[in-house]
Amino acid sequence: MCILSDAYNKHTIVRNNLIEKVPGDGIVPIGCDSTLIEYNLMCDSPDILPMTEAAAGIWPWSCDNTIIQYNEVWGHKAPWDAQGFDSDYNCQNTLIQYNYSHDNYGGMVLICNSGNAGDYSCGNIGSIVRYNISIGDGIRPKETRQGMFSPSIHIAGPVKQTLVERNIIHANLKPSDIIDRTMITSDSWDGYADNTCFRQNIYYAAEPSRFDFTSSTRNAFEHRAV
Repeated sequence: MCILSDAYNKHTIVRNNLIEKVPGDGIVPIGCDSTLIEYNLMCDSPDILPMTEAAAGIWPWSCDNTIIQYNEVWGHKAPWDAQGFDSDYNCQNTLIQYNYSHDNYGGMVLICNSGNAGDYSCGNIGSIVRYNISIGDGIRPKETRQGMFSPSIHIAGPVKQTLVERNIIHANLKPSDIIDRTMITSDSWDGYADNTCFRQNIYYAAEPSRFDFTSSTRNAFEHRAV
């Protein structure tokens, strides 16, 4: 399901949809302002995409002021990404809150920006991820090429002014030794994140985990519980 607009489509509401056994993206507003996405369920995505394909559950692209709340995404099995939720590039002020993500190949959320997007993109500025629950995410089984990792929270590229607060991340035992078990990765997509705050989140892993901030700058942790 995609919401498309050549000019800004204002105040669209996407509510109470069931998206089942869809292998790719679920709900993707494009070129919208103040979209509300709530009370939707995406589930049981089959593992049939080519190894070159990336997809995730619910995410905006080239949007401002998107609210994604009270949704559930489980069983997403895309070769790349496969997070429950994503704040993508050319987006400002995305709010992802009160959602439930579980048993996805990827983690709970991706926050990303391409450093080579060009002048047409404002980047990714002011994303907020709060009051969400992730249980048993990050179970991608493939190891056929570099990039098959699955951190619970993935920050990729030069995103700015991101706030991640009061989420619960519960990582179960890995089904296999080859599966990644990283809580947070902040890495390069032709640039690194700056000014990211993690506040009052709860992280639990049933086995050793890690936080990997590579070369990102001005990361702040406040009242962390592990």
